[in-house]
Amino acid sequence: MDITPISQTFNLDQLIDFTTRGNSILDLVLTNFDEYKTSTINKLAPIAGNDHCVIQVTSPLQSRPKYFKRSKHMVTQKSKVLITQDLCEQSWTEVYETTNLDQKVERFHNKIKDIFNKHCPLRNVKVKMGKPHLENPVTIKLRRLKDKLYKNDHTHKSWKIIGNILTAKYRELQRTFARNNINKVAKGSKNWWKGVKSITDSTSTDPKSHKSKHFIDGKWG
Repeated sequence: MDITPISQTFNLDQLIDFTTRGNSILDLVLTNFDEYKTSTINKLAPIAGNDHCVIQVTSPLQSRPKYFKRSKHMVTQKSKVLITQDLCEQSWTEVYETTNLDQKVERFHNKIKDIFNKHCPLRNVKVKMGKPHLENPVTIKLRRLKDKLYKNDHTHKSWKIIGNILTAKYRELQRTFARNNINKVAKGSKNWWKGVKSITDSTSTDPKSHKSKHFIDGKWG
């Protein structure tokens, strides 16, 4: 595909000056922002069985935030007491007198929701970013070595060998992460669903029903 007309129309500069698949430049990074034209472009080894190299673009303006914002209901011991008192003093006549079951459930839900939001308002908070659970000093070194070998000579098989070792390490970390989460909730903990959802998207409490890579031959990990 000839990108010259598009580049000229929108005044775009192509930042990639190296081959991305074989002897061809198939992956493009176009920009018309002067701040991004000085970005550092790195050619990294392909991921898994992909035959396109990975392009890493690092802009001078880019920085990894230490915190991210999220909305959270502020639940305190005092708010729990106030919610209990409000529930006891609440008039449930409207709910009792409703004959339609769907409307009865909806009104009950709305009352509970209003009381909860009253004493536990939704606020924006800053949460400190944690380290990825599938990364450790060994995988970081292997990943960098893989990229270095690919950059020096992508036709040599050495980077693929390191890539296979790295994949095995990632799988080991994934199994360990799953095993630790299962052990936390194995004794009938109230955090059972949190542990389940952190590993699999399944909604069943039966471990055999989880379509997870960590459940193999009837055993976790």
